[in-house]
Amino acid sequence: YPMPANANAGVETYYVDTVTGLDGNSGLTPALAKKTIQEAIDTADLNDIIIVSAGTYLEDLAIIAAKTGLELRPASGEDVTLQGVTIGGEPLATPNLVIDADEVKIHGFTIKSAAVDGTDKYATAIHVQDGADVEIYDNAFDLEGTISVDAELWAIIGADSDNVHDIGGLNIHDNTFVGTDLDGTKDDLINAIYINWDTTAITGTVTIEDNVISGDIARGIMSERPNTVVTGNSVTSSLVADASSLGGKAYAGIAVTLAHGTGTIDNTDVTDNTVSEFGTGVWIGRTFGGATLTLTDITVTGNTIEDNLKGVFVELDADEVLVNNNNILYNTEFGIQNDDGS
Repeated sequence: YPMPANANAGVETYYVDTVTGLDGNSGLTPALAKKTIQEAIDTADLNDIIIVSAGTYLEDLAIIAAKTGLELRPASGEDVTLQGVTIGGEPLATPNLVIDADEVKIHGFTIKSAAVDGTDKYATAIHVQDGADVEIYDNAFDLEGTISVDAELWAIIGADSDNVHDIGGLNIHDNTFVGTDLDGTKDDLINAIYINWDTTAITGTVTIEDNVISGDIARGIMSERPNTVVTGNSVTSSLVADASSLGGKAYAGIAVTLAHGTGTIDNTDVTDNTVSEFGTGVWIGRTFGGATLTLTDITVTGNTIEDNLKGVFVELDADEVLVNNNNILYNTEFGIQNDDGS
């Protein structure tokens, strides 16, 4: 274990080893490693670093607001899997890693969804609940459905529409997301990224960049939040494409959407992505649950949108949506549809 050189005075590095560690240890050297990641999180202070040794860690983790600047990463060159334990009901399904602190960094892990059962069939890997400037990058999300029941899985959920929060500065980049329906029936609802509506003042941009999403994916990237940039992502699905049904189908690759309530989504850019094999490739203005949505300053440009049923679907406020300079190819129902009757 090379000891990292910490640029900031007072910053500590804590080590975790599921094989040799003990939670009673200080964690300050590899020989005195903690056994669990949560114990290291609880011990750490502002801007500290947690280095995790090889292995699979079955834990639900919480990073509280006082842990600003915490960084979690594997030991150099080692394979570390984080897998949550708790499952629950919709919509957030007792997330397996909850982030409430600002400037947290999570990178370099394999992150696996919790196993679900027939009673509580929802699982969420990471919930960025109330932290600004959080960075999630270079992780491999392994989203496995279940053999016995229909599951609903999420990799990352940003914020919670029932709370006042600010996740401005959230940066989700250079991750892979692979969905696998284990029983082969393709009836699980496996999703990658959902950014919820913010009920507080928007103070920063959420960026979703250079991620690769594939496999048995129903929904790729969904955003309800203003000031969001979705750029450079590859989003595809191996499910049967269906623009009208969520259950076990490839429903939407990228969507600007609102699930409930009344809101305005503005200043959102969908650029330079590749989206294929969905019912709808890029869906702008999707609403459900009685939601009332207003769009302003939405840009869809530089994307390759191909082999979907519907390429680009603009459902409302078309005069506020710019769709130009995209490669829209081989979409079987239509390339671009404007359903705004105003």
